[in-house]
Amino acid sequence: MVELLIGIVAAVILLGLATVTFTRQQTLFKNQNDETNIRALGRYGIRELAKDLRMAGYGLPASLAVSSASSTAITYRTNSDDVSATAASDISAAATTVTLTAADVDSDGSSDLASGQSVVIFTAASSEAELATVSSVAGNVLTLSSATDNAYSTDDAIFVNKYHTVAYSYDAANKKIVKSVDGGTDSTLVENATSLTFVYRNSANAALTSPLSAADLTAVRKIEISLALQDSLNASASAQYDTAVELRNLM
Repeated sequence: MVELLIGIVAAVILLGLATVTFTRQQTLFKNQNDETNIRALGRYGIRELAKDLRMAGYGLPASLAVSSASSTAITYRTNSDDVSATAASDISAAATTVTLTAADVDSDGSSDLASGQSVVIFTAASSEAELATVSSVAGNVLTLSSATDNAYSTDDAIFVNKYHTVAYSYDAANKKIVKSVDGGTDSTLVENATSLTFVYRNSANAALTSPLSAADLTAVRKIEISLALQDSLNASASAQYDTAVELRNLM
């Protein structure tokens, strides 16, 4: 009887030890899995942010590249569709139409620019530039929704480029990073984000005060990004990623 009791106690002890070991292994495995997932999420988020921000100002003059910037949000313009045209003739101030060169018109008589699209009009050699909206297109003639502010001469190439307005911001209440294009519905880039910080630098690598003033918006040449994440159900699973993006289109 004594031997039986001893055997039962030993079995209970061994079972308890096995249970504790199994639980610890399960916890360790879960922590490692959560850590792997949060790291993968962070790598994806920082990579996508850097890739998109490198396109800031593409196809636009530097003065119109970044429209607003703070420590947790940025809005910029980019010709991400790579749709570019040139004017065939001078554009006068207060003009409401722009005639494109024949090379910018497809074989079917249409251009890659369409009604409702946003365009930027500028010359490479001049500081004059402005944003406009196409109200209609007839062959190689664009009609604008409002008259131009400036006059442009074909002594230098007059570019008429399509652009999109892209915005990234940190939603602290929901711990996520959201993106919108042309004022559309926000889409979530990354969840479980505990912080997102932008630091902006000029060509001399000096930090610019956030939120940026109108003058500083035209001076941005580099953006440092810091992204921190933590699993909402497992505080031990966290990650932080930092990178810097040179705005190569504004150099």
